[in-house]
Amino acid sequence: MSNTPKHSAAGSAPAAASISDSDSNPLTNPHDSFRPTAEPSHTALKPTGVTVAGVISLLAGMSGILIGVMVIVQVLFGQQISDALMPAGAQAQAQRDMNAAMAAINAKYIIPHVLSSLGGLAISTCLIIGGIGCLASKSWTPRWMGKTLLALLVYEVLRTIFYVALQFETIPLVQLHMDNIADANSGNGGPPAAMVQSIQKISMIIGFAFWATWFVVKCGIAIWGRRYFGRDYVRDYFKTNSN
Repeated sequence: MSNTPKHSAAGSAPAAASISDSDSNPLTNPHDSFRPTAEPSHTALKPTGVTVAGVISLLAGMSGILIGVMVIVQVLFGQQISDALMPAGAQAQAQRDMNAAMAAINAKYIIPHVLSSLGGLAISTCLIIGGIGCLASKSWTPRWMGKTLLALLVYEVLRTIFYVALQFETIPLVQLHMDNIADANSGNGGPPAAMVQSIQKISMIIGFAFWATWFVVKCGIAIWGRRYFGRDYVRDYFKTNSN
């Protein structure tokens, strides 16, 4: 009779320990299934194209603003600045005559020049805003960049039409004055006028080729950007990762 309680007391201790272990073990405690868990993370890695587009937009926007300001200054004060820095002599006088002729053409088309520069400044500002949106993962970025790049394409086409039309008037004038400058330079002991004229023509051709190539590159980047920001996975990234 005396052995029964001892046996019961000894057997109760392991039972209590077993219950305690079960409560502390999340694998065996059924109540753990009702405990709150952390929310799953929806943050996705930023596509490389978004970062590339953001950097290109910032660089293009900042350089566009700088060029726009320089063009406005050139159109409004180019002749005065050039004349102030021009030395004396026959060659310098020929250069002044060409600058005066170019200034007359710029004055004739002053409104298109100013509108073109202001349009470039506006689009450059939009590119900077879009670049910041790309790097900061703002939800409005795909829509903003799509509209900005479309405006850039229209602007580049219109500006190119104006630029090409203007060349029909400026090229003959520039060629005439360049010949006068070459003759004046040759008379002062410089290289022969024919050599200078050949160099000038080659430089002009290289300049036009570079300008045409740069036009194609800009339009190509704008078209790629519009298509890229229209892709579903890019739009989904900005929707789920907007700050």
